[in-house]
Parts: sequence; structure tokens; C-alpha cells
Amino acid sequence: MIDISSIIKGLKKNETKSACINKDSLSLCCYDQRRLIKWMENEITSAHGFYTGISVLNCTYYSFDSEWSLQSRGKSELILNVRFKDIPINQIWMFKLSNSYCISWDVRIEFEEGLDVDNAQAGIFLSDKYINWINTYEEAPFLPIRGWQDMYLDNLESRVIGVRGFRDKNGFMPTMLINFSENRLPGIPFIKNTSKELNSRLLGVSLEGGYKKEGLYNFFNCKIELVDSEEKTDLFIEDIRNRILKDRKLGFIFK
Repeated sequence: MIDISSIIKGLKKNETKSACINKDSLSLCCYDQRRLIKWMENEITSAHGFYTGISVLNCTYYSFDSEWSLQSRGKSELILNVRFKDIPINQIWMFKLSNSYCISWDVRIEFEEGLDVDNAQAGIFLSDKYINWINTYEEAPFLPIRGWQDMYLDNLESRVIGVRGFRDKNGFMPTMLINFSENRLPGIPFIKNTSKELNSRLLGVSLEGGYKKEGLYNFFNCKIELVDSEEKTDLFIEDIRNRILKDRKLGFIFK
């Protein structure tokens, strides 16, 4: 379970450092302790937005409780350096707006000395306004937020997880999908409700641990894909499912 005190401590810090990149309606903004997504100036993330966690000797260390620095910024790219506290680990986060509907997130990890990692995770905190979660195989409503709770996933082989968009007084809140089908390392998806204090949906991927020698490694990479209507969402998900079936060389089309 994520340490709530670390999150709240980070959120109370002054957000004096900032960097944003945008394409049309899509914006990615980075502050001292927050990496967030905005759509038409409305934030769709929550709490710290993007995060990673690393467990060593049964203790988990989080990116939102680490030291951050902006390494470089381009018109559509951001590179951040994350120095974890109390363990000899750095991460390099690379964001790229591939187009007006897609963010690439690539994380590398540097071990300053050999270390035995229990497990790791990467994910995104999202607005509690989202009602339905989706993956490659199924769709279901979130349970009410009463505390930390996993949503039951019938099939853990899904490499796409997300939330279905909806319309409110501010317009259409877009569907958001985390596509980690090209991730270089094995991972298992999870979808959760957080505590009432954080009041968020949490989507992420659990990653395998193991002993790592000193050096630089791939940690996690994915595409965050946004869809701006109900009709496009259905077509987008159907296309993903059909491509999966094609890759598996099955002789039928998903209906």
C-alpha cells in the first residue's frame, strides 16, 4: 500500500519549479512534486499524477518523495532526473507529446551500486470523476471510494488499461488509456481506488524485481492515449482488441 503521509507531505511543498509542454488541447505539466495531464486546461490526473515506486528490503521508496530536476525541455519533450532518497538509485523520465492525443513515457533507472530489488511499480493517479475502468478484455464501474481497494481484473494479461471518458458541464472528459504493450520488461496491471484523503483512481503496472548490478537499465515505458468522444473510444478499443487477436494469429474478429 502506498504511504499516504509521503504523498500529502509532497503536495504541501511549494510548487516553484514548473515546466509545461502542449499540443492543442493536450498539456503535460511538471512541478516540484507533480507530473500532471491537462485536457483543455482541465486536469484529468490527481494527487502527484505520474509516479514510480521501488521496494528494497521490504521498504518502498517513491518518486513523489524524491529530489527532482529538469534535465532538458524541448517544444514537445521533457526529460527529468529523479534522485531517490536513502537508496543509491536515480531515474531518468522522458516525456514526449507524439501528437495531440498521445504522451510517450519512458523511464530508465540507474543503480549506483548493486542492489536487490523486491519489486517495483509505475502508475498514474487520476480524477475521482472517472466512473468506469476498462482494459483490453473488459469494462466495469469503479466502486465508491471508501479506502484503498483493488478492482478485480478477470484477465491480468491485458496490456492496455484505462478509464472511459464522460461528458459534464465542462465538456467531454477524455477517455485515457495506458498502453504498455511495448514495455521491455514483464508487468502486471492494477486498477485501484485510493484512500478518501487522496480521493483518486490509480492505474498502474507492477514490475518484477531481482538483483541489479551497478549501471543503467530500462525500467518502464508506455503510451498514454487520449480519446475525445464515446464513439471514438469504442472504435479505438475495438481496434486494439483486433490487433491483439491478429498478433496471436487467431482466425476470428472480436465482437
